[in-house]
Amino acid sequence: MSEDLSAPPKSENILGKIFHKKHDTSSSETARSQQPQTDNPQEQRESKKLDQQKDSDEAQMSYKLSYTVGVSENKNSKYRLTMEDVHTYVANFVERLDWGYFAVFDGHAGKSSAKWCGQNLHLLLEKELLSNEQKQQQRAKWKSRDGMTQEDAITTVDSTQGFTDQETEEYDKDVRDCLDSCFQQADKLISQSTNNIGTSGCTAAVAIMRWELDDEYQDKVHSATTNNYKSKDYLPEDVDPDKESKSNASDGINRKSFINQNVKEMQELFDFLPSANHKRMLYTANVGDSRLVLCRSGYAIRLSYDHKGSDVNEGNRIIQAGGLIMKNRVNGVLAITRSLGDTYLKNLIIGRPYTTAIEINEHDEFLILACDGLWDVLSDQEAVDLIREEPDPNKQSKILVDHAMKNLSTDNITVMVIRFDKKIFTK
Repeated sequence: MSEDLSAPPKSENILGKIFHKKHDTSSSETARSQQPQTDNPQEQRESKKLDQQKDSDEAQMSYKLSYTVGVSENKNSKYRLTMEDVHTYVANFVERLDWGYFAVFDGHAGKSSAKWCGQNLHLLLEKELLSNEQKQQQRAKWKSRDGMTQEDAITTVDSTQGFTDQETEEYDKDVRDCLDSCFQQADKLISQSTNNIGTSGCTAAVAIMRWELDDEYQDKVHSATTNNYKSKDYLPEDVDPDKESKSNASDGINRKSFINQNVKEMQELFDFLPSANHKRMLYTANVGDSRLVLCRSGYAIRLSYDHKGSDVNEGNRIIQAGGLIMKNRVNGVLAITRSLGDTYLKNLIIGRPYTTAIEINEHDEFLILACDGLWDVLSDQEAVDLIREEPDPNKQSKILVDHAMKNLSTDNITVMVIRFDKKIFTK
């Protein structure tokens, strides 16, 4: 591929906004350095794009989201000459109200791969999700015709539109499959870059939070509307997808029943109000040793996997691929066994992520994304306990960064905290 992958993305979300957190450098050092004056058109475009990105606090005020995000970071100049971490989050991801994309990338051997992922990975994922959604809607359309089974629907679409077997299999993709595909695509694009981006590498911790309709109910919605309505959240009053539950107003989405019955009050707080048939899903993916940790009722739940040379399973995979583990490092060089980039070891260091899916409920308090600069000196549960009583995610992230510094972390440190507003689930 001849495309210049270091150039800024060609398209941006209209509703979704990309935010890069600004910080008081007296307590923590920002990962984004000031852009020098340059005559290079490409660098000017990048600089202009960065200048146009809004401060996250101001941006969050413009949307009434059911979550808040805080980020803190420190170059740790005592041990590191450069800051190679990058973080990105997108409010109203894929132009859907109250969705979110959150990511932390920890670079090594340079910042190029981490920077590329920060600028492009969410765009690749958005394209993947929209494509998958279109295919699923097409499948639902065929299923609604003459009571087709799912297999018949896929076969029909395949025969009428000439899809390959591989494309037919993609009808069964869920968001985790999309994340897996996106990571591998990004890894391939970095490797094919003509700008030597792949000489560096990065770990990645990515999360997507979104609202979904229950699968069973969504099928009924498609069947009732036969895809004549753009919005599946509300149906006309004369359409009842579940006549048996007419007496139970909480089951009928056409009755505009919400999780919270105080609709007017909730509309003052949130842009999006979930119905009784909605569920909030959190999907995660990671490569390397950056982690995602969920706090549920005060307990830490790790949603990532540390891909390290010290891990028995990963070590065996490296050996079977023809590599060596020396002093817990791949070929005596890298301590991680999976990353994006690192083209010179791509036969051993793969970009396929560990993925999870979990439903977020009223017992979930916040999510931590952080690079190994934090986890080298702090356990998952210690991190949760340290910040649980602090309601402000910006202060939460700063507490963790400061704690890592005081406990002699020797790496760049980046911490992102997403705090969930429980009022969205109030009945």
